[in-house]
Amino acid sequence: MEAGEWLARCAARYMECGGLGEVTAKQAALACQEGIDPSDHGGFADDPEGAADEDMSYWTDDGDE
Repeated sequence: MEAGEWLARCAARYMECGGLGEVTAKQAALACQEGIDPSDHGGFADDPEGAADEDMSYWTDDGDE
């Protein structure tokens, strides 16, 4: 999968499930992509939605909006 497609799909997942705006979602996707090992074919290299879901699973609701 090309890097641009991965970023777009990951950002879309952040917007859909995390409620992030477009700019913030793109920044989050870029940070998420930087943590992916492209040689790890069993991981998230081909699963941008899964990578975003994994990242969001660590988010906490601290009450701030």
